Amino acid sequence: PASKELCAPHIELCSLVSYQIEDFASAYWNKKSSEFTPKESFLLQQLTNEYTGIHKVMGIPLILYMTLALHINVSNSSHVGDIYEQIFSLENKNSIYFRSKYDEEHLITASEADKIHAFSKRIAERIWELNPSEATIKKSVCIDIVNEIAGTGEENLRKLLLGQYFIEGKDGCELLFVHRSIYEYFVALSLYDKIKQLADTKLSPVELYNQLETDSQDIELAHIANLIGVQPLTEYPDIQGFLLNMFQKKQILNSNWWYDFFYLF
Repeated sequence: PASKELCAPHIELCSLVSYQIEDFASAYWNKKSSEFTPKESFLLQQLTNEYTGIHKVMGIPLILYMTLALHINVSNSSHVGDIYEQIFSLENKNSIYFRSKYDEEHLITASEADKIHAFSKRIAERIWELNPSEATIKKSVCIDIVNEIAGTGEENLRKLLLGQYFIEGKDGCELLFVHRSIYEYFVALSLYDKIKQLADTKLSPVELYNQLETDSQDIELAHIANLIGVQPLTEYPDIQGFLLNMFQKKQILNSNWWYDFFYLF
């Protein structure tokens, strides 16, 4: 009945389908599909390719908008992680932080890119530790991380950190990334960075594992081990996919090294 409130745990918005993605691009570029350049047509072909899985993420208007506005490069072999790597890059000056192809770059994100990036990874880590299935986090936990990264005096940065990629959940008490795939990307990125940090020590996974067992004072190693093992990665195939893409693409870590690492840790 109309007089009763709608009771539902959440409302799930359906992603845009292929023709809607094309319509979105047409409206953004302000041209008909028949007027697309070969480069634009190729991009749309890749973004709507159901075999790569990219179309599921590109069906989210905000992510599609960022991809088009930032002129993200997409190839035949692109993974969603490749797109996010460009969008959330500290090196690429056309990323969401710097936006160099815009008339004016965002003053806060351009000057505080490192802190914003670190905040996203920290929030993703905490969600991974505390509530990975729902992918939400209490706002009070976020405030603590804001205070740690931005301090108490940088008010503009503090406001931006909470509003950049997050939306409010239950009664404003919880926060979540604007799309689950962004959270999953930052979890994978955090895990990758920490594993690379261990690989750079030139120790084998067995040596690291033995060190963990014999040296309880190695807080950093213990933290990484706990973060890796706190949740079964096999239950989160999308995070696995992001992580595998990072290992394969960057080719910094020998495949046998990280196979052994995950087996032990």
